[in-house]
Amino acid sequence: MAFKGGQNPQQGHPDFPGIADRNAPGNDGSLIQEHLSELEHLYSTAPVGLCLMDTNLRFVRINGRLAEINGKTAADHIGRTLKEIIPEIAAQVEPIYRRVIETGQPELDFEVHGVTPSEPGVERDWLVSYYPLKSADGSVQGVSTVVQEITERKRIEKALGESEEKFRTICENAPVIIDCFDERGQCLFINREMEKTLGWTPEEIMNSDDPLSVVYPDPKARNRVLESIKRADGIFREYEVKAKDGSLRTQLWADFRLPNGTLISMGHDITDRKQIELKLAEANKFLEQRVSQRTRRLREAMAEIEHLKQQLEAENIYLRQELREQHDFEDIIGKSDAIQKILRQVDDVAATDATVLLLGETGTGKELIAHAIHARSPLSKRPFVKVNCAALPATLIETELFGHEKGAFTGALSDKRGRFEIADKGTIFLDEIDDLVPELQAKLLKVLQTGEFERVGSSETRQVSVRVLSASNKDLQAAIQSGEFREDLYYRLNVFPITLPPLRERQEDIPLLANYFLQKYTAKFKKEIDTIPPAVMKELKNYSWPGNVRELANIIERAVIVASGPGFQIDKLREVRDNESLPGAGSDKLADIERKHILQVLENTNWIIEGNRGAAVRLDLNPGTLRSRMRKLGIKRPL
Repeated sequence: MAFKGGQNPQQGHPDFPGIADRNAPGNDGSLIQEHLSELEHLYSTAPVGLCLMDTNLRFVRINGRLAEINGKTAADHIGRTLKEIIPEIAAQVEPIYRRVIETGQPELDFEVHGVTPSEPGVERDWLVSYYPLKSADGSVQGVSTVVQEITERKRIEKALGESEEKFRTICENAPVIIDCFDERGQCLFINREMEKTLGWTPEEIMNSDDPLSVVYPDPKARNRVLESIKRADGIFREYEVKAKDGSLRTQLWADFRLPNGTLISMGHDITDRKQIELKLAEANKFLEQRVSQRTRRLREAMAEIEHLKQQLEAENIYLRQELREQHDFEDIIGKSDAIQKILRQVDDVAATDATVLLLGETGTGKELIAHAIHARSPLSKRPFVKVNCAALPATLIETELFGHEKGAFTGALSDKRGRFEIADKGTIFLDEIDDLVPELQAKLLKVLQTGEFERVGSSETRQVSVRVLSASNKDLQAAIQSGEFREDLYYRLNVFPITLPPLRERQEDIPLLANYFLQKYTAKFKKEIDTIPPAVMKELKNYSWPGNVRELANIIERAVIVASGPGFQIDKLREVRDNESLPGAGSDKLADIERKHILQVLENTNWIIEGNRGAAVRLDLNPGTLRSRMRKLGIKRPL
């Protein structure tokens, strides 16, 4: 088959330009025939429509795919014009064919829309490219056409456009500020909430060379925002933002990174809420002053009615409630000078970021005081994380405190955040700090000095801001002398020491505490016991309490459990102090006292450790912690 006007056989095959004619002199006929056969196969089986048109726009050649689209056989096309085969579309494409024939230039990627004879009533879209076929002298002999159906692609593009428009409408009307940035930091979108909240129009922000500098003029604040954007962890952070009128607004912002790298920032204005919180704080301060005045009047009244036993007990309970309202210290109960001194110290140090070292015998309430310091500090809304250094094996304490990377050791199947990371921007309480091994003491010292640490199995230095509270029932000075505790770490922890008095040194608090535990456990076990008899109360006051408040709570709980009626009795206490002896008469070492107390509770629970009636619950300890204590103190169940 050849085009009108003929074709020089030396210039190529008429159907496949660029391939020499197999009949041309000097050609290897078998090789040329092989290539032509391959091209013929590709032409016939191509998944896109292909055809050759002469200059009169008659079909010279067409493959099966295009013939199928047109609803006829390939033979039906040969020698017929576009108007004869596809009159519905001919009007769209004939001008393009004419232009290609006249100019000799290809027309690429021309979109055609219409209905084909093969599917009447069904609209389709095609992408058509037109290539001129030229003879040796450069004259156009015909046009080669490539037709690719793009109906589905056009449908997807339309759906994407509609989805994008819907998303933009949602973002524009969202009650929060929404910013979008590409991977290079170029601002792509800002909704109108920016103008409503801060007065800046989206155009003013987007056209700025440095959009962040408009709303964050302070370089330090801007750097904090940039760090947050880099993390893009979705955590809301509070920032002060400059409005167009020069005023400062408080906003919460969070950043999210999409899989394609686009950054979305969302901000919510909380200025009004912050102002309300400030007013509430002022009102609370006034209320506390009123409560303090009321408390003083109640104390004066107590002196007048002390001769009436029942009234005195009622006033003690009422005073305890008033003290709890005044100080907001949950279960810290007492009116003694010793406990009032502790509460004043807590008030003094809570508002600062100073490290606090809590000292005192076991059971005196060191963890309770740590909770109180955190609750009254500026970090009260941030995490309070507790770690008992004695309850964890030395092999696990490092990963528990500082975390580990996946694969750092056998069993490390994933990354783990340590307690310091969890407590970031909050408070961590390290109980029984004296049990920390020397290697970890050095690592803890580094965190206290610089706020930096590394996870186990990682060389990456991480930064945290954590307030550290610690506690010990041991003599840390003696531990320093024996080389078991670092002196430099001690001075870092001991910025503000608080020593909790044992219960034997705050004897006047025993009735308050006993009545508190009585109410707590009668409600828990649904018993009807109103008061503790005077004789029992006297016995409680005369006991030395080696286990301190924890032991008192256990004894009251046990008495409530075994009570069969409204009467209240306790087991005979192990030690009754002589009125003339010194308070506590406790010449035993603290470890010996603790060992005796644990043994007593274990015997009373028939050596059951776990469960509601086990020794761990009585001692208010984790079962693992209790077992660790037993090993440390050499306590074993008798055979």
